[in-house]
Amino acid sequence: MRTTGKSAGLSDMLAGLLTEGTESRTSRQIADETARMGATLTAGASSDYTTIAGSALARFNEAILELIADVTMHPSFPNMKLSWCGKTARKV
Repeated sequence: MRTTGKSAGLSDMLAGLLTEGTESRTSRQIADETARMGATLTAGASSDYTTIAGSALARFNEAILELIADVTMHPSFPNMKLSWCGKTARKV
C-alpha cells in the first residue's frame, strides 16, 4: 500500500496492529507466546514495503514461524485499537 499526503503513516499504523490479535489469539496470548520463547515479533511498514519479523532461538523456529504466519494471514484488527488509531491519526 503506497501512502502519501493525508494517508502517510497509515500503513505503519495498520502493520503495528498485526500483532494485536488474530482470529485465534488475543494480543495477550501473542505477547505471552513470544515471551515464553524469549523471542521478538515485530511488524511495521513504510511507503514502499511492509515487514513482519520474528527472532527466536533455533529450537523455537517452528513456533515463531507459525506465529508470524498467524499474524500475517489472520489479523483481527481489534475494533477498539483501530478506533484509537483513527482518533490519534486525526490529531496529528
